[in-house]
Amino acid sequence: VTSIEQTFGGCDNLISIRVKSSTPATITQYTFSSHYSKATLYIPIGSLENYKNATYWKSFRNNIVEYDVTAINDIDIDAPAFEITAGGIQFTATDGKPLTIYTTNGALVEKIDSYAGEEIMLEKGVYIIRVGNKTAKVKL
Repeated sequence: VTSIEQTFGGCDNLISIRVKSSTPATITQYTFSSHYSKATLYIPIGSLENYKNATYWKSFRNNIVEYDVTAINDIDIDAPAFEITAGGIQFTATDGKPLTIYTTNGALVEKIDSYAGEEIMLEKGVYIIRVGNKTAKVKL
């Protein structure tokens, strides 16, 4: 996205805006309308000066918060039990449960309807893994 025009001007309940680009998109004074004082703008770490100096984005003033766009939030504390192996990952006490593995971009890597304890081969990287109703972020 390189420009946004009047898209959110009438969204009276807008409380946060999260962008992933370090370079601010071109916006107009009506893109967010009165939300500059109400909504919090979340931007990538290291891009604060870009947004504070950008036309209209700077109107968010003190409501700009930097965040790590690669971070994964809201992962269940009650995560599935697993062991990292030489070639990937193996889960314990999860036999018969569905298992899905995603990249941090949301791409599906693996889906098993009934996990049987086998080792799952994965490349090095960060994955979101769901076994039954338990979720974990795993870095290999």
